[in-house]
Amino acid sequence: VWNVTYMPTGGSQAKQTYACLSLNWGILADVDIESEQMRCLGGARFTIGAAKRLCWLRRYEGSLFYLDAQREDDTVPPIDQPLPASWSELHGEFMVVWAMNTTHAATDCIPAPDARMDNGWIELVIVRNTGRGQLLRGMLGLENGTHTQVPGWETVACKAFRLEGARRGSPLSSRVVVDGELLEPVSCVQVEVSRAESHFFTYK
Repeated sequence: VWNVTYMPTGGSQAKQTYACLSLNWGILADVDIESEQMRCLGGARFTIGAAKRLCWLRRYEGSLFYLDAQREDDTVPPIDQPLPASWSELHGEFMVVWAMNTTHAATDCIPAPDARMDNGWIELVIVRNTGRGQLLRGMLGLENGTHTQVPGWETVACKAFRLEGARRGSPLSSRVVVDGELLEPVSCVQVEVSRAESHFFTYK
């Protein structure tokens, strides 16, 4: 389970929610939400939505900070506090930032082939300023996890991450989708893994 803290656009008080599957920002978040009106088409709505976004391509300005999974430092400050130097940072144009807690987002979509729910890590799929061809190749590769072999598609394991607008305090330039649900407009969102244990019961 993840703790998701966010700062609403124009607000001064942070809010908190929880997630167990994913957080999405960028073109794939737009595809998810904009294709809602085509739910009657089933999974085909994502194909149509992706084709539309590839034709009318958007790029998203922002800053991504993350605490690499291999670092011994576990410091995760509150969302309104500066981050320590041990965090990595990326700035500029993005096309995809997709955080995953599991290997699969659907039966035919494997964004994070190396993800494990029990290792305390978040798998980040990152696509920065790439062209339509590489973006399409990566999208098609999501079906079997081969997007990780496409130039421009990067996967990073981290303990926590923070996503901000292009300028600190400015709104994020696209929707943020948490476990498939649209978050209210935000200027900053921070995610860290909860240390609590979960118990699951199933029938044999």
